Amino acid sequence: MAIRKSKNNSLPSANKDEKLFAALDVGGSKLRLACGYVSSDKDVTILGFLEGPSAGIVNGSISDLNALAQCIGSLIQNFQNSFHITISDIVVGVPGCYINAQNQHGTATIQTGTVTLADRNAAINSAKAGVNVKIDEDFTTIHLIPQNYRTESSNLVENPIGMFAKRLDVNVHIIGCNTLYMKNIENALKMASRDIYMKTPIYEGLAASNAVLFDSEIEIGVIHIDIGSGCVSVTVFEGKRQLLSFGISDGGDYITRFIAKAFGISPADAEYLKCNYGKASYKLLQPEEYDEVLPIPSEKGASGNQITKVALCSYINRALVNMVDLIIQKVVSYCGESFDKLTIGSGVVLTGGTAKLQGIEYVFSERLRSRAEDPTCRFLNISSKVRIGHPIKLSMYENAGDRVAVSDTDKAVLIGLLRSARFEDLNQYDNQAPKEKVAKGIVGRIIQRAKVWADREL
Repeated sequence: MAIRKSKNNSLPSANKDEKLFAALDVGGSKLRLACGYVSSDKDVTILGFLEGPSAGIVNGSISDLNALAQCIGSLIQNFQNSFHITISDIVVGVPGCYINAQNQHGTATIQTGTVTLADRNAAINSAKAGVNVKIDEDFTTIHLIPQNYRTESSNLVENPIGMFAKRLDVNVHIIGCNTLYMKNIENALKMASRDIYMKTPIYEGLAASNAVLFDSEIEIGVIHIDIGSGCVSVTVFEGKRQLLSFGISDGGDYITRFIAKAFGISPADAEYLKCNYGKASYKLLQPEEYDEVLPIPSEKGASGNQITKVALCSYINRALVNMVDLIIQKVVSYCGESFDKLTIGSGVVLTGGTAKLQGIEYVFSERLRSRAEDPTCRFLNISSKVRIGHPIKLSMYENAGDRVAVSDTDKAVLIGLLRSARFEDLNQYDNQAPKEKVAKGIVGRIIQRAKVWADREL
């Protein structure tokens, strides 16, 4: 249970199949906190939502743990005061630049002639045992995602349990989180509040995908791209399978730095111009906007820099094209190593704060059409369709926060963390063992948390 009632207050009643979770999205510019019920049908009902400033993160990396902890602590305190609830445990996201993902094959011999849950888990754990040294030493496994199962008599089995077989094979998408990053986030949370336990973190790309993608898109192939301020998280799906997961250490801040360098202005001024006057391409401007000279806050009317709107948008476009090309290059590289040809029929879905940049979908679509003619992309057949993703199957209780804000594209990670906390549990693939009885109350919670910590560290 993620949340417990505060004194003299009660939580709204939940349906029988709903479970309660709390999630924290740690961004470079903002922190976002939400709690809500998640149903077995993946419906999310927000009980409380709040966001606040972030500090101590530069270009996606933690630069000041104390500053970050203070911001988290302030947000948690404001959240608990606003919604009269106390958070006991929470799920946190991991940006794509701090993950290492690979596909592995596993197998299990079926002793009874019929595939059981234990057999399935044994096959998945067999795949986990094959991960390379880098994940074992520098990364902690956070996701074991089956892509497909096979038996000696059947191919592409979705659910093997109950099938007659002598052998079960499975392909698994395994995602590891940089251990040092995970420990730093956990320490920041402890410094913010000693009473809150951090659950196994969730890859932000997976979370955001769970928030905005439709089943039909996943089936025919889609590339989901979440563009945060300091990191881009990329997740590729095809045929109901999660095939690729990776990150790029340049998000919206990369565009800001590109503008700052081009015009010789401060990053703060560049961010102001990008957010207030920027468009993804100069082609989106009206003729009368071309020669419009933009104000630079720090210069206060000085005549040193004369930046036109058309020049600003041209440099934003260059930065975005660089970003698209790098993403496609990485996808093509993975395809060439692992697949004969990858077909992405649904194109691209964009989320994140940078996805709010006017016309960004137009630039991505235009560049995808251009890259489709490149011989180096022969392994990738991708549609040029691009859309902005917003959280789906989402509702809110009265007085739970800003309804419009919660449904925006930059909340995809946050809402996805709530949904993923229920359906992407790493421990579901642990070999089944008899459950031990544990003490209840405070002692029980201490024992349980100690066991989780030991399992994670050993």
